[in-house]
Amino acid sequence: VTAPLPNSENTSPSLHGRLAYSGLAWIALGVSPDGFMPNSEAIIGYPNKPNSAQNPGKYLLGSYTPSLVTLHPKQTLTNHTIEQTYEEDNPEIGDQTVLIFSKLLSEPDNKVEMVADGKYLNKFLWAYGSDNESQYHGRAGRFKAPLTVCVDGGKKVEDGGAIISVLTRKGKSFYKAHGILAALAWGLMVPLAIASSSLRSLFPPGKTWLRTHIALNSLSVIFTMISFGLVYHTMGSNGYSHFMTTHHKLGLGMTFFSALQMVNGFLRPAALITKKILGVDEMNQTSASLATTQPEEIKSNEIKDDTNDTGRESNDPQADIKGFDEEEQKIKEESVLLKSTIRIVWELFHKPLGFTLVSCGVWQIQNGLFVYSKLFLGTDYRGHFFITIGIMYVIFLGLKFYVQTMPKMKK
Repeated sequence: VTAPLPNSENTSPSLHGRLAYSGLAWIALGVSPDGFMPNSEAIIGYPNKPNSAQNPGKYLLGSYTPSLVTLHPKQTLTNHTIEQTYEEDNPEIGDQTVLIFSKLLSEPDNKVEMVADGKYLNKFLWAYGSDNESQYHGRAGRFKAPLTVCVDGGKKVEDGGAIISVLTRKGKSFYKAHGILAALAWGLMVPLAIASSSLRSLFPPGKTWLRTHIALNSLSVIFTMISFGLVYHTMGSNGYSHFMTTHHKLGLGMTFFSALQMVNGFLRPAALITKKILGVDEMNQTSASLATTQPEEIKSNEIKDDTNDTGRESNDPQADIKGFDEEEQKIKEESVLLKSTIRIVWELFHKPLGFTLVSCGVWQIQNGLFVYSKLFLGTDYRGHFFITIGIMYVIFLGLKFYVQTMPKMKK
């Protein structure tokens, strides 16, 4: 950045830049108010066009579509050129495209102004095409950088200026891997795990549904942890602060609670089969047998050790049956109450947490797709995602309806 020279018409410092791309394509550098493409300005150079007052030129970025990228009505760039060298001419460098420009930091018609105080982080965008002509960018990204005046009044300022190297291809692949793993975990595995539990009657007899449920949930937790680790490392290496947005904070919470949910699943209480309950079943059979026996038959049999509440032998067979039923009910109530309390408490934690996590997962995926499209200036695939989720939900509801009506159909 150079300060204006004495007696110069321009009162704004100027940004001098040189962009080099190892390949043959158009290249661009933009400045943004918020780090996203809409409402930004960019310098774009097209190698397939001759150097002129408008090439490289200033462009207004109205949106993400090429039709809304329009040439700025006032072209004020100076010392601006775009050149290409070819590998056959210079094997050491290879194919290369170089954009050079000088631009005023502040202009009356600027939508975005840059600040050169050495502290403020100006938000820049960069992009290059897949070739010299196509309007859509092959790669794109963004970065933040402070600007300082390195030449003031024609004199060089020590420690001024900077060489910025933007390496985002590796970072982009990490973000993409993060998104794919998270989408597989929360857009596929967890919904299928819930379906395997809700539609267990469609599985073969036994614990096939339970093994499927556990396997899918365990894989989703593993994928979630790997996904979290990838994006945590990538953000840290790029100098971004952690857990500053809702997406970041919710991702951290989901990673923790999904692991807790898996552990809680392995602590699932056993089925309600105990010795007490088996004893009750045996007493049910005995009670039913006595109830179908005529009083005369009971009286004719020898009844031993049957006593009433006073400890004496009972001469009333119906009273014996009544007392037996009351004792049976008491044992049954005590046994069921003991096991049901444990199971109910477990289900009150496990099921609501599972549905909450999958709901958060759906929100995280759509939000991640939105952020990724803005970060790398790509296509927003949220519409495709919602259609996919909608189809899965309709299929699930259809199977659920079939399972609930299946017993009635058999009757």
